[in-house]
Amino acid sequence: MLDDLDPPGLAAVVSALTFRRRGPGGGEVHVPGGVAGRRLADLEALWATLAATEEAAGLEPLAAPDPGFARAVLAWTAGGDLADVLGDDFTGGEFVRNVRLVARPVSIERRRDWGTRGALPEGGVVASSNEELLDLVTSHRRAGTPIPPVALTGGDLWRTLGGVPGSTRWQTDDAQRLPVDLGAVLLDGRLHWFCAHLVARRSWLRGRIWVAANAGHLGTWNLAPRSHPGDGLLDLLDADLPLGQRLAARRRLPAGTHVPHPGIVERRTGAEQVEFERVTPIWLDGRRVGEARRLSVRLEEDALVVVI
Repeated sequence: MLDDLDPPGLAAVVSALTFRRRGPGGGEVHVPGGVAGRRLADLEALWATLAATEEAAGLEPLAAPDPGFARAVLAWTAGGDLADVLGDDFTGGEFVRNVRLVARPVSIERRRDWGTRGALPEGGVVASSNEELLDLVTSHRRAGTPIPPVALTGGDLWRTLGGVPGSTRWQTDDAQRLPVDLGAVLLDGRLHWFCAHLVARRSWLRGRIWVAANAGHLGTWNLAPRSHPGDGLLDLLDADLPLGQRLAARRRLPAGTHVPHPGIVERRTGAEQVEFERVTPIWLDGRRVGEARRLSVRLEEDALVVVI
């Protein structure tokens, strides 16, 4: 659905998932035309199908996409004058707030693409899982050698970047070469790295859970739905929910609708220090690497080039 959209069109479609009009009612919605308009209609149809399935299963349907900001963000991202874009529909503050919501998942900048086109270059390697990618990154970081470009064919970073199972696009000139960030954490005096996420927890069902995410997905869960591996920020989630709320949030994890939640603290930062009441197991990209009471976490920007 998002394939072949230019940056303005992508911003317009994504805005339907992040924009929520304030106050009762609302005026007429002017939906963009062209490819972006057709993809917005496809998104609406997909939501209707999912909502019917959720209702049949006795679940509360997700909120419907709202295209009310699509035309404005499309025009601005394409280079339109802000005064013309705002018109009478949005205040300056409302516009900035909604642009930030769109920019989080897609890392948009005006008139600028992310990454370049091209196949995996000579000397590149292929990683099909979290484990393979983490082992590659760790070995080169410990040796002090450059990390070669990596074609991703599986794993949580691959999933976050929209990887398609069985795709060999990374071998063609249509592939995307994307500069991505890496997470780094000081654990027991030794530096470790993670490509997708750090999770500090004793159990998913009880106790505090603290997450530093460089990518949105953890397995089938969209754990940090606003996380983007190329925006220079870690998405932090900190929670210790009662069991009932925890189970309800867990059911929403695959769709990424467990946040916002009053009991889940969200922050975005390039570095953080955190302390736990007791020694807590630490998991990097799904691998348990040790235990700690204190962590120092930071981001290394554009540390790796991946090919999708």
